Amino acid sequence: MKNLFPHINPHLLLSIIIAASAGLLFGFDTGNIAGALVFIGHTFHTSITQNEWIVSLTILGAFLAAILSGKAVDYYGRKTLLMLAALFYITGALLGAFSVSIMQLMEARFILGLAIGISSYTAPLYISEISPVSFRGFFVLLNGVAITGGEAIAYASDYHFSFTHNWREMLFIGIFPAIILGVGTYFMPDSPRWLIMKGKIAHAKKILSQFYNHIIAEQELQKMLRITPGAKTYTALIRNPAYRKLLAIGITLGIFQQLFGINTVMYYGPFIFQQAGFHDTSSGILLTFYMGLVNTAMTIITGLTIDRFGRRALLITGSLIAAVSLFILSSLFHVGIHHAWQGTAILLSMMAYIVGYCISVGSLFWLIISEIFPLSVRGQAMSIATAIQWLANFLVSVTFLSLLHTIGTSMTFSLYALVCCAAVIFTYFYIPETRRLSLEEIESANSEARPGRASANEAYIHFKNIKS
Repeated sequence: MKNLFPHINPHLLLSIIIAASAGLLFGFDTGNIAGALVFIGHTFHTSITQNEWIVSLTILGAFLAAILSGKAVDYYGRKTLLMLAALFYITGALLGAFSVSIMQLMEARFILGLAIGISSYTAPLYISEISPVSFRGFFVLLNGVAITGGEAIAYASDYHFSFTHNWREMLFIGIFPAIILGVGTYFMPDSPRWLIMKGKIAHAKKILSQFYNHIIAEQELQKMLRITPGAKTYTALIRNPAYRKLLAIGITLGIFQQLFGINTVMYYGPFIFQQAGFHDTSSGILLTFYMGLVNTAMTIITGLTIDRFGRRALLITGSLIAAVSLFILSSLFHVGIHHAWQGTAILLSMMAYIVGYCISVGSLFWLIISEIFPLSVRGQAMSIATAIQWLANFLVSVTFLSLLHTIGTSMTFSLYALVCCAAVIFTYFYIPETRRLSLEEIESANSEARPGRASANEAYIHFKNIKS
């Protein structure tokens, strides 16, 4: 398709960057606990179960916020929900840094979970709705870059403060990007597609005119008006067979994202490296920081290539890389760590695993769920898919340390590897290719596909017909 957007308007780019900064907080506030947890244990003498709940309450909060905010994001708008998330980020950072008991710290992590649950899907939703089609994959993945960048910053911060054992400062510095998010979202415009769904046509046209020249703004407006109905209820989402199928795809992809086991690396990285022979706490935190850098770099590469190679190819390739890497990790832990080279091999295998994860479900879950749902149910459908993803995240994080002690590290990684193999099969049969299609073209193709039996290939044929 001819590129109608040869350059990007600065106002549009700034709005995307502000929304993507929510991803920075998402990554920072999930990543900083990895290093802080060791020193929190020294302060409050926590047990393994308490450590699991410090991590898992954040995820539980994210689940509840995601599932409960779906109607609100369609009623009050994407911008308003991002402002609410910023308020929760600020509150959680302050309460966590100044906690005087383990219960107060858990409350802070739960509040941060509320912020993460809202922003985790609202930011890519907003970015997807304002991005030009030729760059949508890249711009939505900027949010993913911000998430992994936030994790890397968190690990660097943890490493810096690890020498003084100052976990309070590890948690406190998250307040600064949270304030930036709050101020930025106050000034950024609402999503034009959301405004049209609410019947505010003149306001949507004004914002589109700020993003594009007059001709393209009018073309975009007419395209949106042709297909945009009013918001539908959860009941309509569940009763419609086509919507149910898309929802099942989004939910399954989100479950795969978590059952790949990535957050075992992000939350418990220092513990894993200690088992691999890196016994110094600061070294474990530093190696986890390196994992974060790999995560960030590969997310950037994915963003630069996604609109060229497409979603399906990267999902399948990345899942295979992750599966092979996890099987190697399982084998290394099975034979035991007796030599220095084995620790190095574990480090390299974990890096390869992160590469596979990043170019598959790690980055593409958020992009795909922001594309496949019709506008009338997009906010609610994304909230459900995100909530189930956080529920899977919760189950993985709350059971990981117990799994390590019950079945061993080797068997745990083998289970995750089998999940990666299942993701390859699921992608081949069910994930449609949405590259170079506008959101309206995707919605039209989905409405024409046979919902009871349409495969990914059938959906792709519909999309190809649109392009021709």
